[in-house]
Amino acid sequence: MSVIMGYDIYADLSQYYIENYQDLIVYGHRIVIIEQIAKALSTLHGMGLVHGNLMPDNILVVKAKRPIHTSVKLAAFTLSQLHDFGREVVYQGCQHNNDVDTFKAPEYWEQSTTNEIRARQTDDIFAFGLIIQAMLRGTPGEQLKPKVEIHTLLNVGLIESMQCDTQINPNLPVGQILHELRKYINPEACLIRHDIDDDCRVKTLKSIVNLATQMRAEDRAKARDILQILDEVKNCFS
Repeated sequence: MSVIMGYDIYADLSQYYIENYQDLIVYGHRIVIIEQIAKALSTLHGMGLVHGNLMPDNILVVKAKRPIHTSVKLAAFTLSQLHDFGREVVYQGCQHNNDVDTFKAPEYWEQSTTNEIRARQTDDIFAFGLIIQAMLRGTPGEQLKPKVEIHTLLNVGLIESMQCDTQINPNLPVGQILHELRKYINPEACLIRHDIDDDCRVKTLKSIVNLATQMRAEDRAKARDILQILDEVKNCFS
């Protein structure tokens, strides 16, 4: 599949985040970027397509004089294709690679490394949720990378017992950690919790993370649902 894009000087989202961290402290600027990603996914999924490899390296950002005019585009469509009315993409002979699988959903890790790996639109949504989570917890000078700790998962009630072995490598991709802990998972719980001092913008972004990263793929929000949430709370962003 080919995608024609206009010529601009782009930075990928991770690089943009590092170079413009001070601008991104303003939540309205982050939301401009998040909303454009949601619009792109909504369009893509509405056409029956799966991106299949959504991560900051594959999101291109053009800086504008005013943050409100920042332009965002999805890239790296080499794994995207129409398949079964867009519900899944099949990668023949692919193997897991922790360096590029950081944003993959838990169900991705259920598949054998010797079999076909299937990606669905719900996988795109999970990756989108982790990207937002990384933007919320990112620190100056660091690449955007989502992370969870075992004690945090216990505190939010996502895992139900300390009997889960804390020997799990915390540097594994989030989706793989959740897959490894699947027998302890409470699917009704959320990945991150609201703090009492969160303003409406932070609450909104955390809510979107939780809607996008539901353990059961069928429970995850669709891109158009996320757009609607953002639209309903725009008064908070001004």
